[in-house]
Amino acid sequence: MSLFSGLLKYLPASVVLCSSLLAGCSGGGSSTTGTPSTTPAASIPAKTLRMHFHRIQKDEAAWGAYAFEGPVKPSAEWIKDRFMFTQSDSFGGYVDIPIDTSKTAVKFLVTDGNGTKNCASDQAVTLASNIATTGQEIWMLEGSCVISDKVLPVTVANLSDAKAMWLDKTTLVWPAVPTTGSYKLYYAANGNISVDANGVFTGSDGSYALTIVPGGLSSALQGKFPHLKSATTLKLTDADAANARSRLKGQVVLAQLDVGGKLIQATSIQSAGVLDDVYAANAANARLGVTFDSNNVPTFRLWAPTAQSVKLNVYLDATSANKTTLDMVEDAASGVWSYTAANSAYTNVAYYTYSVNVISRFADNKLVSNEVTDPYSLSLNANSRRSFVANLASSDLKPAGWDSHSIPALAHPADI
Repeated sequence: MSLFSGLLKYLPASVVLCSSLLAGCSGGGSSTTGTPSTTPAASIPAKTLRMHFHRIQKDEAAWGAYAFEGPVKPSAEWIKDRFMFTQSDSFGGYVDIPIDTSKTAVKFLVTDGNGTKNCASDQAVTLASNIATTGQEIWMLEGSCVISDKVLPVTVANLSDAKAMWLDKTTLVWPAVPTTGSYKLYYAANGNISVDANGVFTGSDGSYALTIVPGGLSSALQGKFPHLKSATTLKLTDADAANARSRLKGQVVLAQLDVGGKLIQATSIQSAGVLDDVYAANAANARLGVTFDSNNVPTFRLWAPTAQSVKLNVYLDATSANKTTLDMVEDAASGVWSYTAANSAYTNVAYYTYSVNVISRFADNKLVSNEVTDPYSLSLNANSRRSFVANLASSDLKPAGWDSHSIPALAHPADI
């Protein structure tokens, strides 16, 4: 289990925080779309269903509709007998399927010649009442089960998605993309990278060119990430990888470009693997949460390596709005932020939260401040909004005779 996923395992439900303290919790995302003109050269024949299909790599001709009910001659032999998207217009590929108008629907699967399905389940489109005289059109997009009777917007870059993964300092992977063309990693310390309708990046501080690895993942990384064995593997230079810590505190976007440098697609990046690679050795043994010295003085520690800053908020009771806000200091090697109090005044009395300033993919890749409880809390207030500075070794929190009380036998785990 990775440090990243291991830490998440112990998060109370009240503080999961959109899967981690490192992420913002507001919805949203950024994308650039366009609705192209899709008037094909030929009009639609009567008694015909025209299926339009768009793929990012523009390889629709290798795909087809296995239509097992509705056509005059339904598909018979899986996978070979398909209606292929070999005709094209500005939306992508399309195919005209002669329809048996005694039927009420066409049932089908869009698939390539290797058995990969565009939608995991069987799909169906209800036939229009006038298909016998005017024909009918539908539109579909790669990776979507949506069937539309209108032209669908084509996404150039949806940066609320994170289809690529950064596995260690030098290695990134992106499943289901080709090993041709070129790839770049764009970065911005304060977020706000966007892509316009022409595929032009704005808002980035710079980019790194990536090298395509012909052999894919190393055997060591295949062992850690076996599900990514066939993903396209990309490499940063050692010099660029040396900046990983600072890049992980900002926004990072992976882009696929054609041979002429024009954007094909872009995605945000999942970073759990590289966070482990960069920080785990130094963070694995860190004492996270609140610990106490022999004088009951508390030290607060939080692992938040992607945070740009973290503040400790101290409340002297469970409900008051009054608080003292204190700056925490990061240990760059471990990604652990900490603050040690001046004395024991907070111990077994005060409540606390953390204000974590972080670039959030869930808030349009902008810098947000999330006030959160401690994932290592031993106690929370009534509404789980604040953590309690609890020293369980203190006599103040022990019932009389606690240390000498024998541990009762449990007949069933539920008796705990």
